[in-house]
Amino acid sequence: MASRVILKLMQRSPNPTESMPCVASAMGGCFTSGRTRLIFSMGMCPSAGRMFHLGPNSPHLLDGDVPIGRLYRDGNLLLQAGDMAIAERKRLSWNGHVSVSIVMQRNGEMATDPAVDLTGLPAGDANGLDMSERVLGAVYNAVESIPRGRRKDRDMIRDAVARSIRAEMKLAWGKKPLCSVLVSMI
Repeated sequence: MASRVILKLMQRSPNPTESMPCVASAMGGCFTSGRTRLIFSMGMCPSAGRMFHLGPNSPHLLDGDVPIGRLYRDGNLLLQAGDMAIAERKRLSWNGHVSVSIVMQRNGEMATDPAVDLTGLPAGDANGLDMSERVLGAVYNAVESIPRGRRKDRDMIRDAVARSIRAEMKLAWGKKPLCSVLVSMI
């Protein structure tokens, strides 16, 4: 991936055939041949994140802020390896996602059955029970465990339902999916 970044940076140069980036590791080592010795002899020190012009004229610094490290292409963006979007996608790919929508009445009762959507989860558990039925059971158990007077707190319902779903899926499947719970009050 770093080579693509280097190629893009070279393409920005007025004369890309005369530009060669010096890609330095975090330790200060440089992955070029004798041209690096030329840069050192000129008193310039190649290091991580610096790109030099090594054309027929004397070498000079082109860019002192070249992205280094592991980069990921995400659509039209370049992201660092530690970006939250990358970490969340990895979690989604391994654990799946459960979306639940609950409509609560002012008296603390559910107005209708919760809507459940499972993404990336198996259809059934080891005993052949439907996973969506297990999720619905976890939702009902979580809501009923909250005292009626405290069911007006959306955050409390959301957290209790998400914890209950994750615990039920851990029991049935061995993994804890990401949970999105939408609580509406009428």
